[in-house]
Amino acid sequence: MSTIMTEVINKIIGKGRPSGPFQVILGEAELSALANAYAAEHPELDLSNIAIHLIGGEFEITLETKLLRLPMTVRLQGSAFVRNGKIAIEIDKLELNRAPAPGFIRDQIVGAIHQELDPAGWPVSIESLELRTGVAMVTGTAA
Repeated sequence: MSTIMTEVINKIIGKGRPSGPFQVILGEAELSALANAYAAEHPELDLSNIAIHLIGGEFEITLETKLLRLPMTVRLQGSAFVRNGKIAIEIDKLELNRAPAPGFIRDQIVGAIHQELDPAGWPVSIESLELRTGVAMVTGTAA
């Protein structure tokens, strides 16, 4: 399980929280901090300065990385939702240094994100995810 999801699950069921239904609200700053902590724990990803913004049902993520040792700013825009008990994303726009990214790069990024969001082994069942301006609301049931 990814560090990001571990932290989210700890927030949901941590600190003696009983099993059963839950709702957790995560703000942009908290989501950005979780993403940056995950990047720090995985230096092989070479990601930094991750900022997550939530605007009217959609997300925008900007981050710094290197591609072939060249500094690169990445910007993703899209939506997130629950499908068949899994958090899924759709990327509407992906830019590398303000230029549109090729489709195969988009597919690789979406695949990597979905792998991190795979709920196999989670002690929770995710039932809904709602993105609002500034916050993400997750509901489900803790085992």
